[in-house]
Amino acid sequence: MQYGFKDKDVSFGTRLSGALLYFKRATTLAKENKLVDILPNLYLNIGLTNLVQGNRSEGCAAFDESLRAEEERIRRNPSEKIILPPEYASFREGVNDLKAKAKCSS
Repeated sequence: MQYGFKDKDVSFGTRLSGALLYFKRATTLAKENKLVDILPNLYLNIGLTNLVQGNRSEGCAAFDESLRAEEERIRRNPSEKIILPPEYASFREGVNDLKAKAKCSS
């Protein structure tokens, strides 16, 4: 396959909803397998994808969920460090910046 998507139910026009579907499937699997270290990033990507689709309320809710997941990740693995963009001192700071740019209410 040179062009297109491996999943034949996804097209260029439906790629964002397809991405959301796969992010949500991955989130379910991560929860079932107690992979708390990847949940913050999955919720972050759900939030970003929702914003691109124009679903601000769902995006903002996913950002909040990413912060809750990050708190749980830190609680379980307090010494584990994550790689962040250099402009952010913490995951929370980065997500809060995204929330401000999206004009999330909380």
